[in-house]
Amino acid sequence: MTYLTLAQIQEMHMLPASRLPKKFKYPEGFFEYILFQSIEEEVNDIFDNISFFMIDEVVEWEKFVRKAGYADLIPFARVDGDDLFCFDKQDSSKIYLVDLSEKPLQEHELTRIKNFYEFINAIRADNDLDPWHPSQVAK
Repeated sequence: MTYLTLAQIQEMHMLPASRLPKKFKYPEGFFEYILFQSIEEEVNDIFDNISFFMIDEVVEWEKFVRKAGYADLIPFARVDGDDLFCFDKQDSSKIYLVDLSEKPLQEHELTRIKNFYEFINAIRADNDLDPWHPSQVAK
């Protein structure tokens, strides 16, 4: 069985550099979790309910949120259809929920979530899955 590398995951899921602020960095653990998730699904047939965007989807959702007036957000995933999750372009530790069922769209900062680890482990807890830490992925 051949798995993607971390570099391949980054290429497949990262918004092009031309669309990012110069100092923006994806949060620690972001690409590692996507790699872990792909292995967990293939090897153990374990699924959570978060769908991380591929590069073309990231670009389209970024255009969508920009048009909706949220130019400071970088979309990265959806959960259960109507929940769009985004990083703040100035501080990637801040995660926002854009509820796509609300008209007009509203952004909500997840103030109880301090970082990507807490975010992903809240999603995993909602799916009755064990917590995750980047040490679970070999680099």
